[in-house]
Amino acid sequence: MVSATGECSLLCYRAEVEAALRTEDYSGISLLSLQDFPGQGTALIGMMNAHLKAKPYAFSKPERFSAFFREALPLVLLKRFTYAGGETLTATVQMANYGKTDISGTAQWSCVGEEIHADGSFSRCDAKCGGLTELGEIELEFPIVSHAQKLTLAVTFSGITNVYPIWVYPCVNPVCPPEVYECRSLDEKALRILDEGGTVYLAPDSTQEDIPNSVQAQFSPDFWSVCTFPEQSGTMGQLIDSRHPIFSQFPTESYNNWQWWPMAVQRAMVLPERIECIIAEMDSYAFLRPMAKLFECRCGKGRLMVSSLNLHNLDYPESRALQQAIYDYLAGPAGALQSLPLSFIQSLFEKADE
Repeated sequence: MVSATGECSLLCYRAEVEAALRTEDYSGISLLSLQDFPGQGTALIGMMNAHLKAKPYAFSKPERFSAFFREALPLVLLKRFTYAGGETLTATVQMANYGKTDISGTAQWSCVGEEIHADGSFSRCDAKCGGLTELGEIELEFPIVSHAQKLTLAVTFSGITNVYPIWVYPCVNPVCPPEVYECRSLDEKALRILDEGGTVYLAPDSTQEDIPNSVQAQFSPDFWSVCTFPEQSGTMGQLIDSRHPIFSQFPTESYNNWQWWPMAVQRAMVLPERIECIIAEMDSYAFLRPMAKLFECRCGKGRLMVSSLNLHNLDYPESRALQQAIYDYLAGPAGALQSLPLSFIQSLFEKADE
């Protein structure tokens, strides 16, 4: 859990730093702290611990932070990270040089994945110190792909390399399999199918009204501390069981990378107790609520998948691909499942007494 929220935090640090680097006439960057801070409500925000030592996790390796937090860095101005096969990536490449000297060279780029390999270069140029220099434009049409895949987009200028993740998904129009009953609420038909040993996919709209026992999640970890800024919901990102069969069709790490953005900002169900989750939502230390966005169980005689990801209302290559992956998984045989009573499921949708 610490590793997952730390990776998400590092991702957000990089986004903030690159946004500053590509902003013309920006006066500089100042980070308030990179270590855990025990005052002002306790802020566990650091790549380092309170003793200025790197934490024992991959996200806190100094070279990972210095890869983007530096005086000179090539930047790809991506409009998005996810594409469907047949779509075209178009992006401007710049060199941010805030060092003491000019830098000269020829920029080269590559985009490499399981089935895709493309590369190119731009004309030699000088990147003057103290600002941004446009190096060229990448235009890459992705082929139609048979399955989802993650690519690595790399740009190098004068020996300095920057890399970005790109995801390409097949063009799909997800349709729930006939042997699965999809519903927005635990209605009478769902209860009957579960009682008969069938499969139910419970996917309500991701709203407070439809999931009363839920909180609004966000892509990033909470800012500084919920004790200091109590208006935050306190969510700390998703903890994903990346080894689950669903993700054989949806490449992912154990944390929410950029392909998770549309789903990461949906509501998280607050559970009455901790269970096995396919996608859990991590909580601030101030609350430590057990939360989930996707879990599966044996309920009565039947098989039940519960989702607050709101996939039926999202129209992105990544959301369609994830919905198809869930459908394909539910159409197959169920493995060993945890058993949960019907009362557990019903508690998620019960409104508090007024």
